[in-house]
Amino acid sequence: MLKMCSKCYNQFQFDEMIKIVDDFYVCKSCFEKIKISNPREKTTEEAQEDLIRHLWTILEYWYKESRTPDTFDKMAGLLHSVLTTFDGASGGMPGFKIIPNTTLEDNEFLSLFGESWYNDKEDIGGYLHELLNRYGPTDEEQNKMKLSKTRGDKLTRINK
Repeated sequence: MLKMCSKCYNQFQFDEMIKIVDDFYVCKSCFEKIKISNPREKTTEEAQEDLIRHLWTILEYWYKESRTPDTFDKMAGLLHSVLTTFDGASGGMPGFKIIPNTTLEDNEFLSLFGESWYNDKEDIGGYLHELLNRYGPTDEEQNKMKLSKTRGDKLTRINK
């Protein structure tokens, strides 16, 4: 059975992995590198690199995933994996706060048109991957989308 290293994100046989805590496993090579003499808070650049590398790993996984040949299903899997990363449930990554970045001008503009605006103080992340199917297309809508793609029709936006 293959398991992904939570540090380098490569796949290894499960018996070649070292469990650090809970579901955080590393390969033997990364385990040697973990032994930092002075652990510290990561810099912004290091955190950005970790996140981007992890997202590329997820993309590669879904690109190579042979049990899911349909493009729509691969893209839905990729979306789920990205949201799982932001929620802090993927590859040893921490959760990320997702806070709308609005301005007073944005809110006033939307208000003029009778539309609501986003709370710029509230973290909307945390369990987004669990909400994915609630707000996504039904199986019937997915089948219509797939059918219209094969016929070359334009896809229509799905509102729920």
